Amino acid sequence: MLVRDILVEDLGRRDLALYGLHHDSHEAFAGDIPTPLKNLIRARSDVYKRVCARLDAAIAEALGIDSALFKHWAVKEADQTVVVMEIRDLLSDGGLAIRAAMPGRDWTAVGSIHADGVFGRCLTPGDAEREFLRAHAAYAGAVPTS
Repeated sequence: MLVRDILVEDLGRRDLALYGLHHDSHEAFAGDIPTPLKNLIRARSDVYKRVCARLDAAIAEALGIDSALFKHWAVKEADQTVVVMEIRDLLSDGGLAIRAAMPGRDWTAVGSIHADGVFGRCLTPGDAEREFLRAHAAYAGAVPTS
């Protein structure tokens, strides 16, 4: 839901809110794999990428939206912002090991991205489910198809 919040509040892209909300919905079926491990898998095979693409297509079809917009630059930018926020706020060492495993990424802005952080926005599973469903209902009617 943080990706959706950044899209709407920071990037002014309310039209992409549902895409931000569902950009990782494939993980409900394929599993959530940590990015460094996902990068290693992708370096050796495109199977995981193909599975996720097929799941994204099925999810988008069920929602009546365009799966290509899950990869929109603004959705990707919001997702990367959330990754940096989570590493900064939720890992005790500030994510030093993850930073080392993800060379080439610009980590210089970690301290300045969303100073309000994510820790106070962590939800129980039940609260997360209710918030997700509420957000889906709120944005499902305001979605472009291309």
